[in-house]
Amino acid sequence: RLIAYSTPQAVQPMGSTSTYEIANSNLKLNKATLGYWRGLAIPVYLFAISEDPDNKQLAAYYKRYTPTLITKSSNVHIDYRSDYYKVSRDYQFLAFADSHAKSHGFARDLFIDYMRCTYSKGSIMYLNPRALGLNQFPESRNIFPELFEDYKEEIGNTYTMLKSYIEHLGSTDAKNLSDISAGFSAQFTAAEDLSIKKL
Repeated sequence: RLIAYSTPQAVQPMGSTSTYEIANSNLKLNKATLGYWRGLAIPVYLFAISEDPDNKQLAAYYKRYTPTLITKSSNVHIDYRSDYYKVSRDYQFLAFADSHAKSHGFARDLFIDYMRCTYSKGSIMYLNPRALGLNQFPESRNIFPELFEDYKEEIGNTYTMLKSYIEHLGSTDAKNLSDISAGFSAQFTAAEDLSIKKL
């Protein structure tokens, strides 16, 4: 969603991080909008454009809302001015922070936020990051322990329901269910080093 134009003077770096603060009250969202975005359960971003017509300069920034909205609490405070990431250079949108390696940046955030939304629904289905052109994460199925921890209740409920449904259908036996569970445990153990904070 593109919400507002700002002057370059309104955009300031935030300390030693790669984020920016944008002083524009038009970026503040009301509760109805935040509630609507929360209900969508898809990755959500707020974009802002900084324009300097005199010097023919244009810059784009985005703010991630998914990590804040996809939580158990609906009363999370959001500072609308902070934590914007620059996503353009010389009038070009930058999908990756490292375009040569095709890693980090907006594509990385989109991938992680997509996985967060998936986990929040109780699913651990893995999106191949190559579908986004992202080379940062493994192609094969994997699990993010940090996200799993955030949504283990939802994932556990899905597992319990699925196990009960399969047993009710009688399409498998207890040994096969144990094999599925063991395979899941092995996959989770192998993914312990796959930290989204490090990557």
